[in-house]
Amino acid sequence: MRKISRISAPNILVTSAIIMIYLAVYWHYWLIKLLGSYVINTVLPIMILFFAFYFRECVFPELTGRSKKTIFYLLTSLALYVFFASISTVIHEERFDNTKRYFIYIYSPVLIFVSLFWMHAFRKNENIKTILRTLCLVGLIFSIYVAYIHLDPDAIDNLPILETNRGDFMDLTSGYGVGKYGVHRRYTIPGISPIEYGPFIVPLIFVSIYFAKNSADKMRYFYFCTVLFLSFCALMTVSRGAFLGLIAGIVYLLWNKWFSFKEKLILFSLGAIAVSSFATILIIRLIITFAFFSPMDVSFIDPTAPQLVSDPRYVDYGETFSQITQHPFLGMGMTNFKTLMGYGKQHSNYLIVSLGFGVPAGFFYILFITLLFIMIQKRVKKLGSNKSARELGLVLGAGVVSFMVHLLGAPTDLHYIWVWFGLAGAWLRNCENEQLGKRVTQIG
Repeated sequence: MRKISRISAPNILVTSAIIMIYLAVYWHYWLIKLLGSYVINTVLPIMILFFAFYFRECVFPELTGRSKKTIFYLLTSLALYVFFASISTVIHEERFDNTKRYFIYIYSPVLIFVSLFWMHAFRKNENIKTILRTLCLVGLIFSIYVAYIHLDPDAIDNLPILETNRGDFMDLTSGYGVGKYGVHRRYTIPGISPIEYGPFIVPLIFVSIYFAKNSADKMRYFYFCTVLFLSFCALMTVSRGAFLGLIAGIVYLLWNKWFSFKEKLILFSLGAIAVSSFATILIIRLIITFAFFSPMDVSFIDPTAPQLVSDPRYVDYGETFSQITQHPFLGMGMTNFKTLMGYGKQHSNYLIVSLGFGVPAGFFYILFITLLFIMIQKRVKKLGSNKSARELGLVLGAGVVSFMVHLLGAPTDLHYIWVWFGLAGAWLRNCENEQLGKRVTQIG
């Protein structure tokens, strides 16, 4: 019998598409420069995934597997989000270009999720492990590249602006500092923002931990070093979303008793070293952020720190909620939202969806993500005797938790999140189908 995981042109194409989407390779400065200032359409790798799914599942329908009813609750919430968001877009968007743009915004993540969720290649958990290992290793390579180019921050400052098919394109990296604390350049891949690079590295840290725990001899040390290096790069982005997502994922794994006592000691020791050294500026940034929501006096950090607390994305949250109450059912439309609200309201994707598309769309969007997490956690608890499937589920669950936290402050619905959701959903479906298979065998 042929193995699904064999090396073939279609599998290489699908793997390349997943890597391109998850690591946002189409926005990397080096690739755009390599292609002669041409930016690849972000829809291209998504369509590769979708047509790979469509061809296999629709042309050969006999390969379609079973699914438990609970899976359809998950898919129903996603379908209802798409329905309400689409209706809102049709009603509010007057120009065809805007309608097309926001239909792409709505349907692209869904196509990613559905393609990975139903794709025949991921009906085996071993293949999910393979793609996670691949993402981890490619993420490591790009992170080494990031660390290397940041050895000379001035070189990044001097990167020329590229005149591309989508307009002028430049590096999005910036520095951050408070008083005597700061970094000249926040770590990221030139071409994408640190608030994008940091969060997609965090789940790969959990993947590295998984392979470190399940590898032997030299490979165990390799993955342990990968954990350390990826953690360093994620923290050097000075991204609050990445840091809080990392903490949330670790808490989730601790809650499920995944770490031994020795591993916990190593974890807390490394955390203490990071906080007292290169991650100090990130902790200070978090303190300043949370000071806005409390009477905390941050003048001990720097006399100018109180002015930094007036970040518009937090100052204007009250107005955002007020606008949601004024446009509850179908929202105000994404174009109207961006015109009226501006930068300060665009750093919570839950609020963006609720105000742009309406409360029902926001409700089902949040419900889908919440159901995905709840179903993963319930399935993990039922897999006590199946260590391999359980640990893979824990890693995927930790990634979902980190992205749930990240979306609280994410400026948009980033595609790499849906790659992870799709793989997590595929794992969930596999476990559900295995349980159904056992029941059918017992009945027979």
